Amino acid sequence: MEEGEEGVDYTARRAESVDSDAVSGLIGRETEELFGRLDANAVIEKANLAISLVNKTEKLLAFAAFYDHPSLTNVKQSEWEEWLHSTYSIPQANPMNSLFLKLFVAQGGYTQGALAELLKTVFVAVPLLQYVFICPTSNTDSKLLLQFTPLQTLKEEKKEKEEDREEEREPGVYVTQRYKHYPMLHIRPAQVEDNDDLLPIIHQYSPQHLTEIYGDYFIAELVESQDSDHKTIVAEVDGRAVGFISVSTDVNLSLLWDHYQLESFHGLRKPSPDDVITTINTLESHKTSSSSMPSSKTPTTTVPTEKTSMVSIGDAKSPTPASTTGTTDDKTDGTGHCSLASEAGSVIGATREGPTEQCKEYYLCGPSNTVSVQLFSINELYEMRSIDLLPAVFQAFPDVDFLLLTLPSHFQHFPLLSHFTRISQREGSTLNQELYILHKCSLLHSLQVRSLQPEDMTGIESLIVSLASEKNVLQDIRHFITGERDPIEKNGTPIHGYVVEMLEQIVGVVILRQEKDITYLRSHYNIDDYIYFSQHTPKEHLHLHHFLLNPIFAPHVKHILQECLRLSNSSNIYYPLPVTAPHSLTHSLTLALQEMVPVRYRRQVEYPKGLGSNAPISDIVQKEENPFALYHTNRKLSLEPKIPVNTRVVFIGASDTILSCLQAMIFSPHLKFNNLILVSTHGMSKSNGVLSDSCCFLDDTFSRLGLETWITIVPGTLLEIDRQRQTIRIGLSNGEREESLIHYDYLVLGTGTQYCIEEPQEGNGNHEDIEGIITLQGNDNDEEIMKRVRDDIGTEGSAVIYGYTVDALCVMRHLINELQIPGNRIKWVQPNPPPPPPPLLKNQTVRGKLSNIVQALGVTVYEGPYSLVRCNSNGTQLTSIDVINEDYDEILNIPCKVMFCIENQQVNLEAFHAINNACVVYDDRLVIGTANNTNDKKILGAGPLTKYSRLYRTQWSHKLYNSKEVGEELAKNLLAKLDPIQSPGDQSEEDTPTLLTPVFNKPKEVYALLPDNYHYLFIDKPRLPTDFMTTSLSEKGQYIYTDTANGYFELYINEYHRIGTITVLSKQPFEVSNYRCLYNQHEQYLNNLMARWKNKLIDDLFLYFREQWVCAIFHDRFIDFLQEVTDIVSLGEGSFKEKVKEIIDDNSAVSLENIEDKLTAAFAGFDLNPSLQKRLHHYLYYNYNHLPMFAQQDMM
Repeated sequence: MEEGEEGVDYTARRAESVDSDAVSGLIGRETEELFGRLDANAVIEKANLAISLVNKTEKLLAFAAFYDHPSLTNVKQSEWEEWLHSTYSIPQANPMNSLFLKLFVAQGGYTQGALAELLKTVFVAVPLLQYVFICPTSNTDSKLLLQFTPLQTLKEEKKEKEEDREEEREPGVYVTQRYKHYPMLHIRPAQVEDNDDLLPIIHQYSPQHLTEIYGDYFIAELVESQDSDHKTIVAEVDGRAVGFISVSTDVNLSLLWDHYQLESFHGLRKPSPDDVITTINTLESHKTSSSSMPSSKTPTTTVPTEKTSMVSIGDAKSPTPASTTGTTDDKTDGTGHCSLASEAGSVIGATREGPTEQCKEYYLCGPSNTVSVQLFSINELYEMRSIDLLPAVFQAFPDVDFLLLTLPSHFQHFPLLSHFTRISQREGSTLNQELYILHKCSLLHSLQVRSLQPEDMTGIESLIVSLASEKNVLQDIRHFITGERDPIEKNGTPIHGYVVEMLEQIVGVVILRQEKDITYLRSHYNIDDYIYFSQHTPKEHLHLHHFLLNPIFAPHVKHILQECLRLSNSSNIYYPLPVTAPHSLTHSLTLALQEMVPVRYRRQVEYPKGLGSNAPISDIVQKEENPFALYHTNRKLSLEPKIPVNTRVVFIGASDTILSCLQAMIFSPHLKFNNLILVSTHGMSKSNGVLSDSCCFLDDTFSRLGLETWITIVPGTLLEIDRQRQTIRIGLSNGEREESLIHYDYLVLGTGTQYCIEEPQEGNGNHEDIEGIITLQGNDNDEEIMKRVRDDIGTEGSAVIYGYTVDALCVMRHLINELQIPGNRIKWVQPNPPPPPPPLLKNQTVRGKLSNIVQALGVTVYEGPYSLVRCNSNGTQLTSIDVINEDYDEILNIPCKVMFCIENQQVNLEAFHAINNACVVYDDRLVIGTANNTNDKKILGAGPLTKYSRLYRTQWSHKLYNSKEVGEELAKNLLAKLDPIQSPGDQSEEDTPTLLTPVFNKPKEVYALLPDNYHYLFIDKPRLPTDFMTTSLSEKGQYIYTDTANGYFELYINEYHRIGTITVLSKQPFEVSNYRCLYNQHEQYLNNLMARWKNKLIDDLFLYFREQWVCAIFHDRFIDFLQEVTDIVSLGEGSFKEKVKEIIDDNSAVSLENIEDKLTAAFAGFDLNPSLQKRLHHYLYYNYNHLPMFAQQDMM
């Protein structure tokens, strides 16, 4: 690449904001003459595609930024197409196939080679791109223009140049085209001679598989057998076949209709006068069998009308196949596969249920309107040009509109699929295949996005008919047509309306508003993860309300969003996905969601009262009445495709571990998971019912994740695992005792543990059938159970709570405070606990206070150790229990109508049988390795359900750790298998042998409402159960506490002066989210906490942590600030860490005293204060919207 030098090792990657300084350093006078004066930060931030060329050490060699509009002061970005066509002779250029070079810089000597490489990179990355323009801001003789061709104006075409006359010309426009850098492939019909060229390509991806079945010359035989129903097309480079596609008209439409949602595509059939599509008001589930389905007709099926926007593009001509020849050396991936669609298999019956409101019933009789891909493979060097094969398919079959392709779900995504639309399966389908379809109109480059006009109303109305949001869409459109803004009574917010047009037919409509709540969004969501906020003006943020598009153009969603940004002169789009239904009518559930990135919700500071003028503005502290998950896209993301992952991952159990794993996977911005399935008895409920909360997901956070959008939730229970067929059998939680089969590529077991019914000493197993013995599992169903308990107890019955846990106290509170059952009718039986007290109740002060509270409420307490002897009943209903005091060997009879077993947590019995019967190693718990792997590489486990293999010789297990952190580790291990950017393929412990179990650092947390509505919070580091016996002897730190009218507040400061344990008990609600931030903080960060405590300056820790200064500690980005401070001290030449290392490595420092002396001398003049103060000022300045109580540097 380097001029005059060969063998330069470089990499092209997307530019990042950290490159801005290096880019600015390369901008010289010649660059400013060509591109004008530019801010590198702004260019990178708003470029549609910015590419950096770096060497092995990440040194910037060259940089190029490409925009979707020219940077000319006299041309609006929304009108450049008109200007270009009216000024220059290049009619084929349009926003779909054109980009503009905004800035290019390179190290000396790299200019020409680097520019050529970057241009090739952009043509590879954007398959539809044909032209790259450059618009110099002044006349210049820059050598950069040598790789571009000047465009001739229309005036110059009409008249000859005048000789011997010099005129100062306006700066022109220069262009370079695809054929010079990464040309399209030459496409032709296959020949028998292509067999030798294509066979190695197929073997590269499926070694010997096809040749073992069909022989070494099956491609030649395939070519020879071509007829009107079977065609094979080849891509050629320099006379050599580099790829092919084999297509057939043999398609089992009945099978596809029965398993995939094809209503929007008319069942892939041509319209027929005999078609029957009727609207009905009720929907009765019915089963269909293969014997009743005619082979040439689509069976009757009813579906909701919201999903029935029919494909209708009239007079569409087949695109002309590519014929340009060229060679490239770009390295990408290739594929080869066989199609399911032509297999004549039996139709699997399934029950399909839908809403009881208006639905449509289909009976389609027309002939097939599709062909299917039987085989496809292409050389890895040319796979980004596999799109060149598609137009030739429709030329070979001019009478069909669709091309379909099926793949196994575990098959890795390849570039050809980016031009297809994935079709969702019907409910109940058991096929392990993904269906993709493509309409020939989606290959045309004439898709246009333009401003909405009044005459478009007829086309729009026909497009959105029968949608639930139809009324709101039309109302918004009328407001746009009337004045391009909302009425004054609705704040007059500007509205942007656009239509998507193909072949003079409206195929989509987009309605956006200017985002008026951008301050709220930025303060509550991490949009700074995706944009450099200061580079965007308030008018550049848009709020997406409606994005309605004919589904055949789904592959162009990103381009449509990009055009909306260009036409509106904006840079960001936000889409809130409401949690509550009433608000959702103002927002259509949009097809664009799949191309947007989810934005994490930010933990909010709970501000103390009385801040006055130091309080944040209302947009910061206001509570959203209708919580929503936020999705986002911007200019930088418009040409950055998300990688679809179709691998079917089935999760068992909606535990904190599983939900944390799902969150981490879904919030991977570069991935799009299409087949995540959650099997849970009560769905994805995060309510803890009446029990304690692990604080892994606080209510306001979980409701804003929007996990339900990306996950298929199956209410049911695991019954059986078939490892050979990779299926599970589940019992559906629908009250009808139905069962269902689900196929998996990976199965993740994370059911956790649940409270189980205590086994009496004299029990015979019948106690489980006695009504009145209750266990609670911490979900929404607990509330229903408690309501029935009130009826069972009546006005005179009593309840027994069996268990010495915090959850036992939570049940007591619910009975007394919620169900209004007097305390004197509640008996608390404390079983025989392990030698140490339960971890959450090990604090003697807390235990004493709770004991006094329980006695004051009149609850009868049977202090342990008691064991359950028998449960007595009148046949079906519990009447009393017998317990024995093991110290006195005395049996007591306790009358009761209900007994809560809140003591022993075990694995669900049905889950145990399913795991054990499948021969997955189980040793009291599911046995796993360090990468969550079991003895089956397709089955993983995590959470309290599991234990480490004895190979590791450890007592630690997941139940002792923070479940959310365990889930994040599980996600990391899953992504290592699923993310193509990481290491594709399975990874096992044999691949990465280690005897060290993962290290988890987050604390165990519990928040609970206790009797008399006391609030309790306990935070502690992960510990082994035996640690609680020796804690008081081994701990070298100090406890500090206050016991005031506000409550009891205790902190343990360990030997490293960090907060190790937090215990809070108060009658008044307190700031749980804030106090969780205190864990592991150094006491000096807390305003020299220890010094103030020793000087008796702290009377009440509640009040101390409600002072204004502490808000900076509770801020969600304080941890990032601490990491920056650590980096200043530890990293770089001359840093604290480097100097310590030099002194220790010095052989002359042979004794500890010498080392201490040298350290003292070395750091006598070592001053970190300027760097640390700079970072502190930056932290306070950048987060001033949340921390206005701190003075800024410019205020002093």
